Amino acid sequence: MRDRVPLILVAVLVLGGLAGLVLLRPSEEGRLNASVIGVDLLAPVLRASGLEVERSNPRIRPDIEELSLRILPLYDTDLAQEAREPATQRQAFYATTLRDVTLSDVAARHYGMPTLIMLPKWVAGTVTSEIAHESVLIPKAGLARLTGQLGVGSLRLRRDIHGMWQAPLELAPGVRATLTLFEPQLFDAARLPDICKPELAVDAGVLLARCRWPQSGFDSFVLSDPDLLNNHGLTLGENATLAVALIRRLSGAADDGEKNMRAAPLPAAERRIYIDTEGENLVTWYDYDDERRAYDRDALDLARFFAPPFTALWAMLLIVLGIAFWRGSLRFGPARPATLDTPEQSKTAAIATNARLLRIAGHDARMVADLVQANLSDLAQTTFGRAAGAGAQGRARLFAHLARRDAAATAELQAVAARLTDPEHRLPPQDLRRHLDTFRRLLERLTHVPG
Repeated sequence: MRDRVPLILVAVLVLGGLAGLVLLRPSEEGRLNASVIGVDLLAPVLRASGLEVERSNPRIRPDIEELSLRILPLYDTDLAQEAREPATQRQAFYATTLRDVTLSDVAARHYGMPTLIMLPKWVAGTVTSEIAHESVLIPKAGLARLTGQLGVGSLRLRRDIHGMWQAPLELAPGVRATLTLFEPQLFDAARLPDICKPELAVDAGVLLARCRWPQSGFDSFVLSDPDLLNNHGLTLGENATLAVALIRRLSGAADDGEKNMRAAPLPAAERRIYIDTEGENLVTWYDYDDERRAYDRDALDLARFFAPPFTALWAMLLIVLGIAFWRGSLRFGPARPATLDTPEQSKTAAIATNARLLRIAGHDARMVADLVQANLSDLAQTTFGRAAGAGAQGRARLFAHLARRDAAATAELQAVAARLTDPEHRLPPQDLRRHLDTFRRLLERLTHVPG
């Protein structure tokens, strides 16, 4: 049973690592944000153009007066009820709710600062398949329900153009670029509600509508086609240039709204753009009377060390430790009591290890030379003592002592030993074996005199 303990430990570590890769994989939120219809690419694109950007984080509640524009991508077509768990794979593929949010939570984000709402366009299967096609567009009936819940039910979407479509746009003086969309989704310019007006329009329809909800105090913007700002849309044509110019223009709208009555906010140019991908509203009104902002500490702070990308690192560490324990148990075996270790055993182990290394390296002649010198030195120290028999002088004294017994055999032994230990002229394997047998025979003959 004791021999199986290392193997059991290895199995536990490897299985633990594999379980970590499976159970601690990136969350559904992370997969959505990194998918073709997510917005992970938007923040780097804006920062590269010199804009201050903050991504939403469930552990941080930013001060609303430090933000200029909220970008709110919606992945829910029914804000009035929670999404039902799909019963089949087909229902899961064509689901129109990827991130569940409530109507009251979305309505609360209209207040305090301008908000850019990105309407959904693609079903859930686009995330897993990474394929955009006319068949995976969200039905217009679901989007009509969503715009009605947002209070802009008169907005009507048009999908008259199919395939890839381009249109020239000029968002700022000197900033002219071509808009590129696949299966464009635009508002009907003739069906805008009274609270909305075109902010960005082309001949085919309205891409961005500026709306002001009653009592909100700020204009909010509704983007008909999210492909202008999502991950795959930013890689098309000159959309990235258009996105930067658009966000730069909209972030300046914060100075046109009502001022916060508690303290004068920063100019819009000094405030951050907030990309809001959370299911709840995290933006709070900061109390300037407090000297510091309090942060809640809970188990989520520790959980960050087990979230991606640390997940894969922990899993790989467990697997490597398991393999190391396994190989170590096979190579060294179980631990031995310290009382069994003696100087003779240590010396024997060192010689055996050195011999194995020399054999692996192909240095058989050097290994034999070390063996011959070790045998002669051991015999000299046994005969004359450790001090008197050490080194080359001890071996010469040994040969003189053996010559008194048999001069001819001693001369032959000395010649064979010199031949085996000659570093300049290494013997081939067949001669090496023959000379080594002769050395052992002569040494046995001279040290065991019949009595």
